[in-house]
Amino acid sequence: MEQEYVLDWFDQMVSNLDPENTDVAKLDLHQSQFIIEKAADEKKRLTSYLKLFRFQGNKKRHVRSVVNQYLKAILVLTQCAASRVKRVPDESPHFKSALECVLSSLMGLCTFMIDRYWSDIDPDIGLEAHYLSTRMPELYKLEDCLILRDDPLLSSVLIKEFNAIFYNKTRPEITLRSVSYWKSITELLGKCQNGDDRESGFSKLEVMLIERNFNSPNFVTYLESKFICQLKQADSQSEKLHQLAFLQKSFNQIPFFKEAIYDLRYDDLRLTVNNWFIYEIEYQSKNTVFNKRVDTSNSNKLSRKTSDKILCNLTVDQLALLFKAADQSQIIVSRSLSAIFETVAPYLATRHRVDISSNSLRVKSYTVEDRDKQLLLTYINRLRQHIEEL
Repeated sequence: MEQEYVLDWFDQMVSNLDPENTDVAKLDLHQSQFIIEKAADEKKRLTSYLKLFRFQGNKKRHVRSVVNQYLKAILVLTQCAASRVKRVPDESPHFKSALECVLSSLMGLCTFMIDRYWSDIDPDIGLEAHYLSTRMPELYKLEDCLILRDDPLLSSVLIKEFNAIFYNKTRPEITLRSVSYWKSITELLGKCQNGDDRESGFSKLEVMLIERNFNSPNFVTYLESKFICQLKQADSQSEKLHQLAFLQKSFNQIPFFKEAIYDLRYDDLRLTVNNWFIYEIEYQSKNTVFNKRVDTSNSNKLSRKTSDKILCNLTVDQLALLFKAADQSQIIVSRSLSAIFETVAPYLATRHRVDISSNSLRVKSYTVEDRDKQLLLTYINRLRQHIEEL
């Protein structure tokens, strides 16, 4: 496939049949008929060529590379031919028929490649809807299913997102990633019978979308609004903090398929929502500290000075990871990890944080970043070397 340009004839036809650079009246019936017959022959030849390509002993990576290369070339030629057909005057039927036949053959090749090499095509190539007609997810057929009826607010968010992709005339191209994602969602919706899941604090529809890494900004906004509404029911700042910790723990206990990401333009859903939890808990913690200071402004209690604290060169994230590992390995034994954080937090400071709250340490322990793991392991190796030298 790499030794010859198999689209050469189609490329020449699209280039030559340009109504702006060619005298369209000069193309007679005989020439038009020749192009029409040749286009049909070229389509058959290329279809056979592409069918045999997979069985020529090529490696899968090479097959994918070449398939995507030629699909992109066909799409470019198709778009070019389609735009030129629109500019052919009606007074030139022979020219128009020839160009329309070339366009039809290219579209047929494109449809064939999509059907034949679906799993090999770059999932982020934009395709027009008519190429995907046989594979389009049919979410609208499930609008009356129980799981959607039980969650009308989220259902409206989901359907709105679906329509924005598949029925938006201003967004004519659809990616295979979107088609595959929505087909999986549609299949899961069809299998679910019950939409209620009170024990986890999330509906089954919410759990399904969280599991499938549905990182749409609209869904993130929906979740944040849901959490804020639940916080408003708390009677005090401490209750809000406990509620936030419970919500975050419940959210993180839901299975999460990171690779099934909905939109590559945005961060993973779990990362985005956990960042919101971190900022919200820090905000509520500051409010709690402020309220305590107001309540004890006339008392004789003295706060511990910064100079009395242990300055640590680790970040809060790394400290949380260190204590979590020490607790799980039972190097440090306490009634709970939270108890460890409550005990050590008042005595610790970092280069960037004079005051470290136990809530902050607890929250950071829920989400562990790979970078913090690597840095902490580097520090532990350095510590091991010093111990060996003692």
